[in-house]
Amino acid sequence: MVHLFFGLLLISFSNGEKFSGHVTQNTRGFGFLAKFCFDVNHDKSDQVVGSIEVSLESSEKIDGLHLLYFDDQSDSWPQVYEKDDVSCEQVFEKSKNFPIPINLDPGVTWNHNSFIHQNIRPRWWYIAVGSCTTSFNDISFHAHLVQTQSSNWNKEFGTNESGLNTLYLTFFFYYLFFIAIHTVGSYKLHKKLEYTHPMVKLFFVVLVLQFVMVLCRMFHYGIFARDGWGSPGLLKFSEVVEAFARVGFLIILMLLAKGWTINNEALTERKWILISASVFLLCDVLVIIWKNAVENPAATNIPLGLSFILYCIVCFWFFWCAWFSYSLWNSYKNESNPAKRWLFRLLALIYIPWLFGLPFITFLQFALAPWIREKVVAVFFILISTFGLSFLSFLLWPTRAEEYFSITSPDTMTAGIANYEKL
Repeated sequence: MVHLFFGLLLISFSNGEKFSGHVTQNTRGFGFLAKFCFDVNHDKSDQVVGSIEVSLESSEKIDGLHLLYFDDQSDSWPQVYEKDDVSCEQVFEKSKNFPIPINLDPGVTWNHNSFIHQNIRPRWWYIAVGSCTTSFNDISFHAHLVQTQSSNWNKEFGTNESGLNTLYLTFFFYYLFFIAIHTVGSYKLHKKLEYTHPMVKLFFVVLVLQFVMVLCRMFHYGIFARDGWGSPGLLKFSEVVEAFARVGFLIILMLLAKGWTINNEALTERKWILISASVFLLCDVLVIIWKNAVENPAATNIPLGLSFILYCIVCFWFFWCAWFSYSLWNSYKNESNPAKRWLFRLLALIYIPWLFGLPFITFLQFALAPWIREKVVAVFFILISTFGLSFLSFLLWPTRAEEYFSITSPDTMTAGIANYEKL
């Protein structure tokens, strides 16, 4: 599993809004290079909204080649890419530009710069090379696509990602402050109790993982804003870290619902908790693999395989939420201490709605327009996860932790500690 995760760091089709690789002709005469989501012209004039720079190289002479641009309108790229009965000549007819002639000579780099105008809405633009008279194979390409009307801070980002650099920079400072305050609180709690309970340690690990995720994305998008390339390895690593942080927090919540550290009841169903958490982690891994190794960047819709995985995750979360609610209710009924009954009510009030956050985000991916889907989902996800972590940190502050949790020493909750170690 570890080798699989780190293997993902080496897999990359493209690295942001600078694209490079090798293109080969398909059965309909063209090959896909890159895509980019250009913004609409904000002042409704006919000014340029974006630029496209393309460089091509080949080890052999190729004549009759053309550079083609398509947009996301139903009669353009969706028709060209997703319908096998379209002929090569029809592909050329559906391009949004006059096909730009390309003559490739061995050892000579062909360069071209184009500009995009649009006034209705943001659109995805797809760059391809094609020929109906000549076959080609393994052409080396480089492409750089830029928002010309944006500031230097955002010009490298497509509309679908614009603002993510600001988002993660903001949350970096929040988590830097958050983890510093929580560290102080954990230290004070340790000094006060002369013991650090495993639940406190586990939550601290989850919090550090979340901070590492935000840190990696801040660096990636910050570098990306400067060079249009970023650090793809850091981005993929952050996805792996995020999956472990999410599953670790789910385990903590379920253990709390079972009464771990709250009452002295023996911890039950711990194997099922671990099995269920592992299933969710597996689904997360499959999504990461699909995004970085399987998903076709030229596709215009969410692939059926990825949709199936996302629906599985939604079903799992509804199951987990029902199980969490049932466990909380049973623990609440069996608790006589007023403070701890109040804690179970708090956990239900905060975390039952919180657990519905991820299904909501998943459905958003199907409902939102493709040019805003990615950044809206990112905003909702980090807000929801940060709120959940912040509230539990609030409960664990030294002035209230002892009132709610049985974490003063190993002897206070012998059954809970023993069960923890068996996990």
